[in-house]
Amino acid sequence: MDYFGDEMVEGTYRARLLAGTHLAQTLTLDPGLYRLSFWEVSRTQRHGVGGPWIVGFGPSPICVTLARGTTTNFCATVTPSSTRTKFMRREYLVKVEEAGEWTLGFEATASTNDDLSSFIDAVCLAQVRDMPDTAVPSAAPDVSLEVAAGASLALDWPGVFTCGRLRCAGTSFVGDISSATAPDSLFGIGRLSITPKGTLIMFR
Repeated sequence: MDYFGDEMVEGTYRARLLAGTHLAQTLTLDPGLYRLSFWEVSRTQRHGVGGPWIVGFGPSPICVTLARGTTTNFCATVTPSSTRTKFMRREYLVKVEEAGEWTLGFEATASTNDDLSSFIDAVCLAQVRDMPDTAVPSAAPDVSLEVAAGASLALDWPGVFTCGRLRCAGTSFVGDISSATAPDSLFGIGRLSITPKGTLIMFR
């Protein structure tokens, strides 16, 4: 425990990401697939005057990146729950194309005018050696995927997954789909292949 009142995942320390701050570590990596994992929680300390504790100090959304120079291989934004007091594990598949130095970064993206904080603990980037480059989810090839506005879908596989339909925030997509196609709704290294269904004409 610490004075913010939340339990540690392991050990006695964790990193606090206050709005507008950035934490980074340079790593020397070989090409291949990696599994990035970490635990996150919002600062849930509350205070109030003459009544319930109603004013909070969190969360700050966390932008997670793995980059080399101007090349960003991975980018995801996590927003810890403002009411959850237990750490939650996050896990993502990352692909490193070239050997060399890469920077793993965690940035608190809330406004710097607010005392909003999130915490991370037990950060791990481990190479995955038992997953083929063609691995995809085990689901029916005609499955339909619907991503609501404000939600996101992790393309957490290295291969190309064929599915029946994809709609993100009410917009349908066909063809070869990646996180670049709809960055507000999709993230991760995987790809989707969606065959156009043609035009449906209804006569009454």
